[in-house]
Amino acid sequence: MATSIFTRKLDLLYLVYFSTHIPVMFLMDLQALYPPSLTPTFLTSIKNFYITTYNDQFFISPPIYFQLFIWLELLVHVPVSFWAIGGLLRDSPQTPLVLLPYSFEVFLTTLICIHEYLYWPLSPRQKLDLTTLYGPYILLSTIMCIDMYKRLSHFINTHSTKSNIDINTNTKNQHATKKEYLINISHHHLTSPRISSKHAYRSRVHTNQTFKTPLNQSKPSPARASPLGSPLIGA
Repeated sequence: MATSIFTRKLDLLYLVYFSTHIPVMFLMDLQALYPPSLTPTFLTSIKNFYITTYNDQFFISPPIYFQLFIWLELLVHVPVSFWAIGGLLRDSPQTPLVLLPYSFEVFLTTLICIHEYLYWPLSPRQKLDLTTLYGPYILLSTIMCIDMYKRLSHFINTHSTKSNIDINTNTKNQHATKKEYLINISHHHLTSPRISSKHAYRSRVHTNQTFKTPLNQSKPSPARASPLGSPLIGA
């Protein structure tokens, strides 16, 4: 059973972020991809209010790369955000694998935007106002990236150690099994009647061959009778 989201403080923070990030994307950021004829009036009003308040040039005369960032929001941020809400609630083990690259991408694109508006011809007050909008994305993405890296590293190290222990245990078991097998074979070799009889037979053959007269030794010639009636030895 998953641990309650309220006991996981960082996950709760991420959940709030994704829950608010989804409407912000559809109400504001992704307007650049909507056909003007299909864009509701209230969305245009929100965009105009934002431009008037913050003088954000990304929504007035965006640089050429900003269009890429908008597509990244549609193709990456939207699906990841919807998945992250469910993944965080159920404490999915795949959360670090998904949110680590996501947080790095958010950090990188936001850093580029901050670097860009610092050179705009705006007053320090206006730049500070923009920083209050973009700054939290830098801060949160940094925390998320470090947190997810630690989680993923801990997961890899834990399972790597467990795998090494399992390998060592299996190796020891194999050696023990092999030793036991050899002991059983030796015991069977010594106690088997057939093998004992075979050894006894080989011992008798070896004994007979040891005391047997060599083949190249001359045998005594049979005695022959001499003409005088006495046997001739070795004739």
